[in-house]
Amino acid sequence: MTEGREEIGQGPDGAPVLARLPVPPWWARVLAAVVVALLGWALLVHQARHAKPAVASAAPSASPSPTAPVVADFNLGTLCRPVTDGRTTLLVSFTVINLSPATVRVTGVEPLLPLGGLRVVSSDVASGSCGAPRVAPAGLDVVSGASLLVTFRFLLPPGCPQALPVQAGVKVQTQAGVVADVVPVYPDLGSIAFHTCPGG
Repeated sequence: MTEGREEIGQGPDGAPVLARLPVPPWWARVLAAVVVALLGWALLVHQARHAKPAVASAAPSASPSPTAPVVADFNLGTLCRPVTDGRTTLLVSFTVINLSPATVRVTGVEPLLPLGGLRVVSSDVASGSCGAPRVAPAGLDVVSGASLLVTFRFLLPPGCPQALPVQAGVKVQTQAGVVADVVPVYPDLGSIAFHTCPGG
């Protein structure tokens, strides 16, 4: 008999007996191996997908929440007694209070003059009160509810300056850059006596 074909023999009673099973052709053996490999690969993929820990889906919630943006919120506190010679110089001092809910970093306080008229000599920032100024806190970090003592020095115009307003721009460092909060100090200088004004 040739290879790949059944060999038939006879049993004791003369009945035919299957002596050897047929050998499958080569392409059938290759196909069977491919099917087994594909099934094994599909099983590995299935196990890998279901082996991820359940906490992985909760990972995004573990990231820290964005920090609340820093805001500049200041208000006029105490208005100190102004100092002037009545003709050429004016010194105004006042406190500004941090109404922001958190500590803020003040980078400076500058005079704002909506109608002009005054010439700025200097702007100083300290801590303390009108009668007891102290050195400004390091870095001008002002906690919520705390205040700064500000002093503006001006040169007066030749004419009467009583109609001129004075404001303060409190500059605060934020993540977006420096922002300023405008604090009204004097709506005008009518409460101050000058020799260059009627009745002065």
